Amino acid sequence: MQKKLNSQKRNEYNLLGENMFQNIQNRRMKYILYISLIIFFLIIFKVFYIQVIEYKKLNKLANELWSRNLTVASDRGKILDRNGKTIVDNITTASLYLVPNQIVDKEDTSGLPKSYRWNDVKYIMIPNVIGMTKKEAKKELKGLKVEYVGSGDKVIDTSPQVNSRVKENSIIKVLLN
Repeated sequence: MQKKLNSQKRNEYNLLGENMFQNIQNRRMKYILYISLIIFFLIIFKVFYIQVIEYKKLNKLANELWSRNLTVASDRGKILDRNGKTIVDNITTASLYLVPNQIVDKEDTSGLPKSYRWNDVKYIMIPNVIGMTKKEAKKELKGLKVEYVGSGDKVIDTSPQVNSRVKENSIIKVLLN
């Protein structure tokens, strides 16, 4: 009988131990569930914050990534033959890339005037004054900042080159001979 009692007590202790283990396991599962729910709601809140509250700021930053000002390298020297005639010359060109779905007013892009507007900076095309007298060149370059270099009366070159675009208030150097 003593052995029977001892085995019953052991079974009771085992049942208590198993119940205690299950209680601890259930508590751990509840903690994991609560922590998972908190993380899930934090992620949902962050997505809402980015897409609704920070929309204007992030949209402005994204639009700034679409436009860039690139500097154009300066001209290299001309290669002349022994008689002073140009063998190799430099021509400054500009490239413009358009993304069709970013054009707001497609009707306005049909023609480009002599003054260009790109990124709120006005550009002016340099007219061809080579071969003109200083007086004729002054008339042609009226309204532009011009610096005359040399003591002659005839224009032999301009810097930047003819037909290149420069910012509106840039100085144009005219070489006289």
